[in-house]
Amino acid sequence: MDKQPALAKPAPGYEGGAQIEMTEDEARALVASRAWHHRFEIFPGVVTPGRYDPQFLLDKLALPDDLNGARVIDIGTSNGFFARELHKRGADVHAVDYRDKTATGFAIMEQLYGQPIPFTHANIYDIPDLGVFDYALCLGVIYHVPDIARAIDVLYKLTRPGGVVFIESYFEEFGVELPLARYFAADTLGGDPTNFWAPNIACIRALLDDAGFSVTGEIDRWGDRCLVRGESRARSKKFAIAYKARTPQDTPR
Repeated sequence: MDKQPALAKPAPGYEGGAQIEMTEDEARALVASRAWHHRFEIFPGVVTPGRYDPQFLLDKLALPDDLNGARVIDIGTSNGFFARELHKRGADVHAVDYRDKTATGFAIMEQLYGQPIPFTHANIYDIPDLGVFDYALCLGVIYHVPDIARAIDVLYKLTRPGGVVFIESYFEEFGVELPLARYFAADTLGGDPTNFWAPNIACIRALLDDAGFSVTGEIDRWGDRCLVRGESRARSKKFAIAYKARTPQDTPR
């Protein structure tokens, strides 16, 4: 007897997604056409072959289940896991990555999700004027940029007053309380030339404070990674002098 084709399945059954006509085999073929960083179920029965399962980090963010009316920017979106998950919760999500979405699997995620998610192809320094957001996600990004202070200033300008930024990063501690960061020449960290810095926790705190964020809650640490939350408020004179003011109410403290 001839093998029967797999039945067409809808996109995962959640609010925000849309039904699409595609077989599991077709979805697997699409997924196999790209390399993946994130490992997650992208279609019923189909898991991307990434080496990093981001679900635990999503849980650590502890964002509300209902994000209707909230604006979220996901910088360094990669395969789009966080963008999709927060879109499911009703957020108005804008994703950003320095790679085109067709190169990372983001476009395939969109296709299998059944709904487009606004995407900007830019590095963090070149993000156009997208307005301000209630939540800014910068996960696994700041140690990949040559100028961390400038990157955090960009986050400040993208976050509304009282909004929250989440920074997840590689970090090192140096046995002192001083704010320090180690520079990685060439590809000396993991053979990856896009790795620039290993800040310590004190350095991340100081940068956020001067940029205009109050660190809130406990700083999560696991292995050589950390997650820091900051709430936007007036920034320091240092950053106001160094970087152009956002609006008249950004009065240096």
